[in-house]
Amino acid sequence: MTSSAVKTLPFSQKLGFPQRQRCKINGTAYDFFFRWNETGSFVTTRIVRVQDNYQVWSSKLTQWWVRVIKDEDAEEIFLLWVEAANPDRVEVWV
Repeated sequence: MTSSAVKTLPFSQKLGFPQRQRCKINGTAYDFFFRWNETGSFVTTRIVRVQDNYQVWSSKLTQWWVRVIKDEDAEEIFLLWVEAANPDRVEVWV
């Protein structure tokens, strides 16, 4: 990982779920797909690298959760830190 900037991933409370947001991390564009799982009452996210449609990661989000996201070569791309993941608010820091 080369970037030292910490940013909040985009999530619009007005749009609600499901939602797709695109952001650029270290010069590479990623799509973040946020969904609310009604059955389990949790937020899921799927991260896709835009240039080749490669799914980098997919999982449930839990508050205070930290995860190192790696590419297909097991190289660290970025770190996720979940501040909030509930039906009213999603706040994920990169």
